[in-house]
Amino acid sequence: MSDRLSQLKDDAVNVLQDALLWELSPSRWEGITAILQALETDLADEDVEALAEVVAQLELAGPVRITSIGAPPVAPPPPKVRERINHLIHRLSRSRA
Repeated sequence: MSDRLSQLKDDAVNVLQDALLWELSPSRWEGITAILQALETDLADEDVEALAEVVAQLELAGPVRITSIGAPPVAPPPPKVRERINHLIHRLSRSRA
């Protein structure tokens, strides 16, 4: 495994662990679901450039510090998203060993 791919996997694990603590609106969690799907695909393909892009997208999809008045309520990850994140963390952690 290349050093770049290994580093990207480490970065992905870090942001996924953070994502378990995020509180977002339901529509934002839907966006996260699409990013997680892309992450799974890029991992399977070991496409380093695409993986770098999707890890960056996931990092940017996190919560913002300022909440607009009247913004939709936020919540932790829905159970299916939490399960998918945990699966990815486990998969990435195994591949780093």
